[in-house]
Amino acid sequence: MRPTRCRPSRRARPPGTRRRPRRRGRCRRWTSRGRGVADDAVPLRSMWSSGHPMDGVHGADPPKGRGGAARYDRSDDPPRRGPDEGGVMSIDTHPHHLPTAAPEPLPYHRLAHRLPGTARWWRPLASIGTAAGLAVGGALVVILAIAIATLVAPPSWRPSELLDDPRNPGDMLFMLGFLAIGVPAVVLGSRWGGGMRGAIHSVALRIRWGLLLRAASVVVPLYALVLVGSFVIAPPPDFSWPAADGRTVAVFAIVLLLAPLQCAAEEYAFRALPQQALGTWLRSPLWGILLPVPFFMIGHGYDWVGQIDIAVFAVSMGFLVWKSGGVELAIVVHTANNLVLFLLAPFSPSSLTQGTVEPWVLLLSLPLTLGVTAGLTLWVSRTHGLRFFEPVRSVPSVVAPRADLPAVSGSRA
Repeated sequence: MRPTRCRPSRRARPPGTRRRPRRRGRCRRWTSRGRGVADDAVPLRSMWSSGHPMDGVHGADPPKGRGGAARYDRSDDPPRRGPDEGGVMSIDTHPHHLPTAAPEPLPYHRLAHRLPGTARWWRPLASIGTAAGLAVGGALVVILAIAIATLVAPPSWRPSELLDDPRNPGDMLFMLGFLAIGVPAVVLGSRWGGGMRGAIHSVALRIRWGLLLRAASVVVPLYALVLVGSFVIAPPPDFSWPAADGRTVAVFAIVLLLAPLQCAAEEYAFRALPQQALGTWLRSPLWGILLPVPFFMIGHGYDWVGQIDIAVFAVSMGFLVWKSGGVELAIVVHTANNLVLFLLAPFSPSSLTQGTVEPWVLLLSLPLTLGVTAGLTLWVSRTHGLRFFEPVRSVPSVVAPRADLPAVSGSRA
C-alpha cells in the first residue's frame, strides 16, 4: 500500500493571511502566524475587515498600494511588548541567529584548539617549517650585512676568527644579531604556518607589557646584585679594565640593544614554539617542557657541570611559560641573566669561551634560578587566584550573533 501524500488544505484562505513555504517531509497549512508572532496575534489585513473589533480605529478602508492592492501601514500596528513587559517571546532557531557559546578557557600549550582550523595535525609542521625557513633567510641577510660592514669598518672593529672577543663590536654584533633573527622568524612562522595571530606571545594573544615590566623591575636588579656581587667577590683570573674608547661604547650599546632580543629569540624557539606545536597533538604540557631541553643543551658547549645548569634553567623557563600563559616572564629571567653577563664580559676577555665550569658555580646559579622561578610562580598564582601547578588560561569570549539578522523577537500578548 502506497502512503498517501500530505497535501495542504484546499479551503479558501482568510483575507490577510499568507502561506508558509512547504518543506520536505512536513505539511504546511494556511496560517496567519508569522515568525515571532503570538498565537492570538491579529492577522495583518484582517483588521481592515468590517467585522473586526478594531474596525473604525484604523479606518474603514485600507490604504491603496501599487495597482490598487491593499497596502498595510505598519505605523498603525499596536506596539509590541517584549518578555519583560508581559509579551510572548518567540526564539528564532536559525543557526546564524543564535549566539555562539563561549569557548572553553585553554592553557598556553593548547591555544591551537581555540579554532578548528588551527588544530589540524599538519599545522605544527607548517609552523616549524615556516619558522625554520625564515630563520635561514634572516641569517643569510645578517651574514651579508656583516660582510659588507666588515669591508668598510676599521680593522679593529672587524669580527675575529673565533667570534668570541667581548671587546670587539663585530663579534658581539654577529653573535647577538645572528640569534635575534629568531624573534620575527618564530612569530611569523606561527602566524603564517600555524594560522594563529598573537597566540605565540600569550593566552591574551599579545605581549602583556604590564606583566613584563613589573617582573623586570624586580628580577633584573636581583640578578644584577647577585652576579655583580659574585664577580667582585671572586673576580676571574683575566680581569682587566677595557679601553675607554669608541669600541667599548659600541660594545655596551650593542649588548643593551640586542641582548634582550637574543634572549627573546631563544624563548620563542625553545619554549613557546615547541609547547604549542606539541600541545596541538598532546594534552600534557610535560612534552613541550621537557622534549626541547636536550636541543637547548646542545646549543651550549659546556661540560657536564655547565650542562646541569643549562638543563635546570631550560626546565624552569618552560614551566614559567606554561604557568604564566606566555613567554613574558621567561624572557625577563633570561634577559636578566644574559644582559648582566654580557655587560661584565668586557672586563674578562675569556668569559664568552664555553668549556669547563667549576662545580661551585652551581651553588650560586641553581638556587637563584629555582628561587626566582618559585617566586614568580607564587606571584602569578596569587594574582590570578590559582594553585601552584595551575596555569593561567585564555579568557573566553562570546561570539555575537549576526547583526543583520534578528535573534529574538518579542510579540504583543
